[in-house]
Amino acid sequence: MFAMPQDLGNRLLNSGNSANYAVTSATDLVTGLDNTKVITTVDADSGLAGFQVHVAAQYCYDLESHGADDWYLPARSELATICTSGNSIPGLVVSGYPENIYWSSSESNATNARYIRMDTCAFGGGPKQNAYKVRCVRKGPAPRCANPYGMEGDVMYNTTHSVLQFCDGARWIAIGKTAP
Repeated sequence: MFAMPQDLGNRLLNSGNSANYAVTSATDLVTGLDNTKVITTVDADSGLAGFQVHVAAQYCYDLESHGADDWYLPARSELATICTSGNSIPGLVVSGYPENIYWSSSESNATNARYIRMDTCAFGGGPKQNAYKVRCVRKGPAPRCANPYGMEGDVMYNTTHSVLQFCDGARWIAIGKTAP
């Protein structure tokens, strides 16, 4: 699983409505991708005409970043993995309440969804209209070039060695001449 290198700020889980909750049936505690696919097809406010999105899940579902477009809102167990790896994930807010609360895609009931406190890795549930942090994740192939991460065909300038490098799918290869 890959996590976005930064939070996407505080997002509502639903459309901000606090009266006409929609039951999404996205209760899976393990597979956020399945939850996100379900959530993005359900109207967030059954009392308003038209279709209102579930903001956090839709944001992740629509995200195109780092060469990928298969991002989703993580399920409860996927958030636990992020929490236990917290020190190695850049920008993760691990202190301060409620600033350290992150939404999951796992629904508790019609009015609440599950979240995690990143300081304690404790789970809770909160009203869907609350704005908590969101960290989108994705599955996919393992990075092909490492340190720094790169996908096959990527080109970068290595400032340490003053040389242009190409990712061939397994390693970074210097191309061209070393800068003077």
